[in-house]
Amino acid sequence: RLCTQLRRRLLHVYANCYVTPPDSQAVAPHADDRDVFVLQVCGRKHWRVFGSPVQLPYTHEQVGKNGRPVPEEVLEKKPLLECVLQPGDVLYMPRGFVHEAFCS
Repeated sequence: RLCTQLRRRLLHVYANCYVTPPDSQAVAPHADDRDVFVLQVCGRKHWRVFGSPVQLPYTHEQVGKNGRPVPEEVLEKKPLLECVLQPGDVLYMPRGFVHEAFCS
């Protein structure tokens, strides 16, 4: 329903749901080819967000996916944002920014 309403104003809208066991890595470092809004529904998740090695990447340019590694120098820098999401929190992830998450 949310996606249907958003499609009235936005060209493309997708919804994904991820369930991650406690004390495990939810997503390994990677970047996406779209803007992402993360809504934490239950539990807690620790996020680290780094810079964008490829500005506004296309699908074939996403680092951390399809055998294309995240450059080491990106992960060696201090994260631009480090936070813990709790139920009801929202995190905006701009297209191309490398990120990773862990469950706590």
